[in-house]
Amino acid sequence: MKRLRWFLATASLTLCTTVSRPAQGLQIPEAIASTFRTDFAVPDAPAFLLLDVEPSTIVRPTTVRELAGSVSGFASSGRLSLPRAFAIEFAPALLIGGKTLRLDKYQKHPTLYRLRLSAATRRPEDSGSPTQIAVGLRVALIDQADLRTNANYIDTVTAIATKINDIYDNARDRVGPPPKPIELTSAEEDSIAALQAPLTGLWENKKWNARVLDVAAGMVARGQDSLGRDLRSTQLAAWATLGTGFGSWGQLLLGGKIASVRDSVTDDFGAKGDLAGRFYVGTNRYKFFAEVGATWQSGTDEWLLNGGGEARLIRGGWVSFSAGLASTSDRTDLRTNLAVKLGALGL
Repeated sequence: MKRLRWFLATASLTLCTTVSRPAQGLQIPEAIASTFRTDFAVPDAPAFLLLDVEPSTIVRPTTVRELAGSVSGFASSGRLSLPRAFAIEFAPALLIGGKTLRLDKYQKHPTLYRLRLSAATRRPEDSGSPTQIAVGLRVALIDQADLRTNANYIDTVTAIATKINDIYDNARDRVGPPPKPIELTSAEEDSIAALQAPLTGLWENKKWNARVLDVAAGMVARGQDSLGRDLRSTQLAAWATLGTGFGSWGQLLLGGKIASVRDSVTDDFGAKGDLAGRFYVGTNRYKFFAEVGATWQSGTDEWLLNGGGEARLIRGGWVSFSAGLASTSDRTDLRTNLAVKLGALGL
């Protein structure tokens, strides 16, 4: 005895229905944008990067989520401690649209729904240290991994769902009307499994590294003490990051940042520029990267050699780690970061 339950999904895309089968058939929910969610990595928000939490200056691009949060700064003076940096990022239009947002509406204005706002704060190490806060925004101008704008994938999922529904229709005709339960034959079960197999994990495993272009901007301010009093802006910045894939196993990110930074001595603003390249190797769930970056600021050049990785712990829950050497003409520093990130799935 079986209730009607079919799954047409990647590891995070779920077209899932559990019903007592009506005689007229099942409506396929392809018209709702929230049906087509994915669980790609949760990147640090632009506001987070302005607090120098992570060694890199690259704004990692990824498919938009309604809501995401990060905690970082677990290490202090070489010891594990309570996290000192917190951030939240959300997509206002996607949150307002909610579960009722139709796919055609999303497709007409993808840039609007991909716009994200972020805010972050860094807790001081001691009571005398200043508090930092930052705000930022970003938008994906290109995102070929976004299911909601991929007509071929939507058509494929819908066609397979229709075929599976037809199998249940035939089974219903064979056993008779409700309340008689639907009983599938072995051949019918094998047919359903064969139809589902091409989609199981396909999108996230093969498209996590699809072409994407993000642009972002942000501002950071610093208070005079740990309470954040007398906040003053210390940096204004803008980023662009382009990502492109290599097969299903690699991704290259090329990013740049321009900023105006307040000098702590003269109190004047000066220009700062960053360029970086990062290469990922792995799968959607587990991957590692190596990165090279350079910074130019008021005659002081800095080079960064960075590496790390990220892993999905649970659906919507990710951990990332990195360690890098930042070198100038007179010193070399070790920079590390460990972060836990949560991205909403199914709001």
